[in-house]
Formats: sequence, C-alpha cells, structure tokens
Amino acid sequence: MAKATLNGKYGYVDINEQEVVPVIYDEVGHFSGDIAAVKLNGKYGYVDAKGKVVIPIKYDGGGYFDKNGTLVDLNKKQTFIDMNGVEIFPFKYDKLYERNNGLIEARLNEKVGYIDMKGKEIIPVKYDSVISLEGDCKKMYLNGDHYYFDKN
Repeated sequence: MAKATLNGKYGYVDINEQEVVPVIYDEVGHFSGDIAAVKLNGKYGYVDAKGKVVIPIKYDGGGYFDKNGTLVDLNKKQTFIDMNGVEIFPFKYDKLYERNNGLIEARLNEKVGYIDMKGKEIIPVKYDSVISLEGDCKKMYLNGDHYYFDKN
C-alpha cells in the first residue's frame, strides 16, 4: 500500500492505485501489522488494511504500534492500548516514556516514578527528578535527598 493525498487529505491506495483507506483523513500513519493511526478533525484512531476503523477516532494523540501496544493521549492524560483498542491501564499519568527495559517512566503532577506495562508502580511516582545510570539503575531525587533504585 502507498499513501495517497488529494486536496490536503490522506488515505491509502493499493498496488493498482485503488483506494483502500479513504482519502478523508488529516493525517495517516504507517501500518504496523494490519493497522495504522489516522487523524480526523483533531482526533486519532486506527484503521485496518481494508479501511475499516478498528479503534475509535477519539484520542487526542496516537502513535505507532509495537509489541507493547501504543501510547495514546486523552484529556491530557496518557496510557497504552493494545491492537484491539483495550486500555492496558487507566488514563492517569500526565506523561509516559516507554523504556527498553520494560519500565515506563511516569510523570504525574510534576513528580516522576516508574511503572510496568500493566500500570503497577515499581518506583512510586513521588520523586522530583530522575537520572538513569548504568543498566537498570536509577538515581531519584526527593526534597534534596537522593535514592538509588535497581529494577532487579
């Protein structure tokens, strides 16, 4: 499939240049497996390779799927959803940063901590700042004091 554009709108066409995903979207992302992010009227959702909306167009932000799902924004909060659109944990955090070690840096009310992919707090979201050290070690600051955490 290839991206198609017409009058400032986007969609996808197949190898025969037949429209597969309607050229009606403000933005379209790359396909990950059989789904791609689309933006319509300022909201994001996901379509399959046949152009069917498979995850509702309701999010304020959306990303590219990987094995853990994708990060989405709604009402200034973030979570991950799976390829079925199921929220992996509730919208709670202001900002999430996925890390390769299976931990997610989570920020809430200007505090930072770490959660796992199920939303369970591994390092409480109460620290003022964090510095990542070698391996999975973190140096966390709270009220001028510092603490060391290791994932293991």
